[in-house]
Amino acid sequence: AEYDKRWGKPEERYGAGQPGYAPNFVRFMNHWSAKEPADRRRAIDIGCGDGGVALLLEMVVKKFSKFPRRIIALDSFKGLRSFDELDTLEGKLPGHVGWGKGTYAFSREQTLKTLSRFESEIRLITVDLDLPNSLEKVFASLKYENGSNNLDFALVHIDVSTYKPTQYALEIVHPYLNIHGSLVLERGLGIEGVGHAINEFLSENQG
Repeated sequence: AEYDKRWGKPEERYGAGQPGYAPNFVRFMNHWSAKEPADRRRAIDIGCGDGGVALLLEMVVKKFSKFPRRIIALDSFKGLRSFDELDTLEGKLPGHVGWGKGTYAFSREQTLKTLSRFESEIRLITVDLDLPNSLEKVFASLKYENGSNNLDFALVHIDVSTYKPTQYALEIVHPYLNIHGSLVLERGLGIEGVGHAINEFLSENQG
């Protein structure tokens, strides 16, 4: 009911037969509610697009967190740009990635309007997700603002769709997960490049 009130029914927002955000709401709720109360402070959405998933994450965080909390959303607002050989399947880009460069390019201004429409407290940051140095600078800045070495996140959501940006995001963000933190990847093993990045990350960080 809370989901429908805020976003409308999935078929109204995305068209009949299209997936909505309700499964993400349930998934985030399960992850967040399982945390120790003191760990429920920060969450970050990398590749936030139109801000819809970040808003759902904020709803969950507000519902379950009594402590000061912060939601951060990152995007380049330029759509898909970086393609690697590992993104291909039999020489072709599969699925939605196959639509080519510029796919999922959202306007920062429109995303800000969406967030403000729901009186969101989400902090929106523009960052080039195809350049690791750019993402590293964002986390260094956040760490500096925090005033200590204790910058950590209880939940990280990554939705960047291709190999290199997923690889960069995993490498850079995982040291900032707190001990009970959850790392949630959209599309996951169902997209060639994302699947390669996940498998590489897991093989290099076992234990």
